[in-house]
Amino acid sequence: IIYDSTKNGMFAALGCGLLLLSEDITYQLQFLRAYSMEMCGTTSSLYLLLKWRDKLTSGRLLGLSVLLAFYCTSRYSFLFTAFVVGLIVAILIYKENNTWKLRMNRLLLFAFPVLLVCAVIFFGMTIHQNAGASNLGYTTYLSTSPSALKGKLAIAFYLLLAFCLYFYFKYKQVQLPLVVALAVAAISFILSLLDKFPWDGKKD
Repeated sequence: IIYDSTKNGMFAALGCGLLLLSEDITYQLQFLRAYSMEMCGTTSSLYLLLKWRDKLTSGRLLGLSVLLAFYCTSRYSFLFTAFVVGLIVAILIYKENNTWKLRMNRLLLFAFPVLLVCAVIFFGMTIHQNAGASNLGYTTYLSTSPSALKGKLAIAFYLLLAFCLYFYFKYKQVQLPLVVALAVAAISFILSLLDKFPWDGKKD
């Protein structure tokens, strides 16, 4: 993903090396469980989005949608990634030189598998498991732990925001992986401030 975005092998190797220095990531990689499944879904969906964004055929739209729908079954937080990727795909479809009817048909083709799985998750699980999205006592929320605003995870978020602003003001564009990362992180950040989602590096 880094190489496709930068065309720089050294930078790609450095980026992967930095990721592998994170204990939170390397700890989860050895397990076949929801956390590693979510990481796999995030990287694979972003990779396909980068590969296919210039030519989103109907087959690719459906393939990406099925992939997102499958990984939505990993953890609730993957819904943030699916939402951001879906929003980007919707923008790409909107910009296509097609009739409105064809654009809507393509958007529905992409959205249907994801929305179907989300509906099954909501009506089959979420309404029975912590339906009010109440605060979980075993993890950290920004709303109840202001000190987390200066923790490692928060600092990583601020640095990501700073990088995106730098690229935007200097080059008038921000690389797609940075856009996805910032959007997903911002959703988590805001929801945690609202006491609706954890802010925990080991689980996010």
